[in-house]
Amino acid sequence: MPTTLDKAATALARHLAELGGEERSGIVSSSWWTATVYPMNTTPSGWWVYVRISSDPLGLRAGVENQRGECIALAESEGLPVAGVLEDNDRSAYKGKRPAYQQLLAYLDAGAAGVICWHNDRLHRSPKELESFIDVVERTGAGVMMVQGGTYDLTTPTGRLGARIVGATARYESEHKAERARLRHNAAAAAGRPAGGQRPFGYYVMPMINGRSRDTFEWTVNEFEAGLIREAARRVLEDGASVRSIVTDWNGKGIPTVKGGPWKVQGVKRVLTSARIAGLRTHNGKETPAAWGPIVDLATLEELRAVLNDPNRTTYAGPNARRYLLVGLVYCGTCGSKMFARPRPDGTRSYICAEKVAGHQQKIMAGPLEDLVRDGVIEALTSPMVHDAIDQEVEQGEDRRALAAELRSIEQRLLNAEQDHYVEATITKDAYKRIRAGLEAKRADLMGRLSEVRGHRVLGGLPDTAHALLARWEGDDLAWRREVVGLVVERITVHPGRRGYNRFDPTRVKVTLRDGTEDQPG
Repeated sequence: MPTTLDKAATALARHLAELGGEERSGIVSSSWWTATVYPMNTTPSGWWVYVRISSDPLGLRAGVENQRGECIALAESEGLPVAGVLEDNDRSAYKGKRPAYQQLLAYLDAGAAGVICWHNDRLHRSPKELESFIDVVERTGAGVMMVQGGTYDLTTPTGRLGARIVGATARYESEHKAERARLRHNAAAAAGRPAGGQRPFGYYVMPMINGRSRDTFEWTVNEFEAGLIREAARRVLEDGASVRSIVTDWNGKGIPTVKGGPWKVQGVKRVLTSARIAGLRTHNGKETPAAWGPIVDLATLEELRAVLNDPNRTTYAGPNARRYLLVGLVYCGTCGSKMFARPRPDGTRSYICAEKVAGHQQKIMAGPLEDLVRDGVIEALTSPMVHDAIDQEVEQGEDRRALAAELRSIEQRLLNAEQDHYVEATITKDAYKRIRAGLEAKRADLMGRLSEVRGHRVLGGLPDTAHALLARWEGDDLAWRREVVGLVVERITVHPGRRGYNRFDPTRVKVTLRDGTEDQPG
């Protein structure tokens, strides 16, 4: 009797065929479909074809298609009923997860007749994994057939010995391949060249004119993408823009990732903090000069890292951060606890104190509170006295490039200390801990000073009239508004309301600014 999975697979195959997939011998194939299972019929007890290729970064699927064809031909010549094809494309058997292989084991346990594979090393490259597979075959009596390399009867000692010998050889080949890759990466690092993989955003991959093999190539700056990176860096450092706003901008303009998909926050952050955009290569935790050209200078990279890796930027993290302006800044005036954003089923938004303290259940409406703080921030930032003070701080502030260079020196000393303790063993664990504690304290201080310099620069670049600043406020995203509020406001304290007074009361609110002064609205 067909199972729910069998019925779903059959329905999916029929749907794909209707969409234009090619159907032959019961197998559905389509140039755009890369699903794992190719259903052929609903017979759960037939033979399953398993195909695998370790590397297919472009998704061409040529290797797995070739294996599939020969496995199907073997099944037809032997008169074996094929239940379907399981595919692990671009997945290593030496490391990583193989969902189709796990599905194969489940089918064998459920009574499938056996598995047909192109070669034994497509199934296993680990003796440990092979032993688990042997246990499944012994328990179920499933058959195992190979197009190449012979067929093993894993229910007999001789068959198991042959499979183990082939498995040990495959493991040796994998380890030997890994060692060759390690040597290749070391040589590439010493020369400052890339060692392979997909091209990074901001660069072209060009073959070297004097290259001796097809794997010899170099990175050349892609000026269009490099311009996007430079503009994003400027917006983050000069305008206080959020990474999310850059994601929205790039996706809105149809700028794809190197894989052709849409951008996400972590992807843009990785680009803006990667050593490669400053012409550096990272190998074994160390950054060294690379053979490719930089997109931004080293000081800009260090400043980007200080800003984007600043723990204070995570103050507003959480499921409600995209709807609430003041998440992380509002505190209860009774118990001192942080108040949390809580939407209600009717759509109204509030900040509430979640502490169970006798005598109070603190709550305040989010919309009026946010409007109150917005008006106070705009008034403060457009005050001539405040604006002049900000301009003066920008002019007299510390040299951000000097701070960035000092921060990089601290980072390098931390890496050297790790190398001395964990690799070279030239310093004790206690000595390493003392060195790390001192350097991390200096790093935290430098990041704070850099953040302060950047904050002054962001505030100094804002419009100096209330009308213009309000227009910028309304036109920018919520992340930018939170950034500006966070640069001005240290803490918002909400005191208990008056009994029986059900409207918003601004006298309950006390705003503490970052310069130490207090603003008592209302």
